[in-house]
Amino acid sequence: IKNPSKANETWKQDYKLGKKAASVTLNSNFEGVTVPAGKYLALVISGEVIEADMKAKTTLWFVPKVGLVKQTYEISKNILTLELEKYEFDKK
Repeated sequence: IKNPSKANETWKQDYKLGKKAASVTLNSNFEGVTVPAGKYLALVISGEVIEADMKAKTTLWFVPKVGLVKQTYEISKNILTLELEKYEFDKK
């Protein structure tokens, strides 16, 4: 992931898994997201991974000073969603 990321950026990375060629294309944006831990303005990174004959899509929502609050992963019409349930700020 590019750091810092800006809205409406796209980048691609080719790589190998063993001898198999693979690539990932990522896009960035900002949007509101609601998860059990609360409502946030998040940097959203969405992408498509292509490895040989397999395609997968993923979206990640990052919040400053909190981290990853949500992720979806889709492969073969199966979707996995992970959401942050609880976050406590350090009181120091």
